[in-house]
Amino acid sequence: GHPLSDFKGQFDKFSFNTGILDFYEEDEEGNKTYTEIKEGERVVMGGIISEFKRLSTKSGQTMAFVKVEDLYGQIEVIFFPKNFVA
Repeated sequence: GHPLSDFKGQFDKFSFNTGILDFYEEDEEGNKTYTEIKEGERVVMGGIISEFKRLSTKSGQTMAFVKVEDLYGQIEVIFFPKNFVA
């Protein structure tokens, strides 16, 4: 099973405002695209980090690409330098 299956009850107890499926849009052909989140919009969700890649920009600032997974899918989250705290 999924590593988070044992924690489904814990997720249900919290009032997360979204799950990963809420970020998908599907067109008539069944192709999925991500819904963009506007800058400054607050999102609360639960999951596990399945992949993490830290890198430096040309100016030497740190940013990261993170894949977050819940029971229903995964999504890539980009932490730009102004939002990344090491």
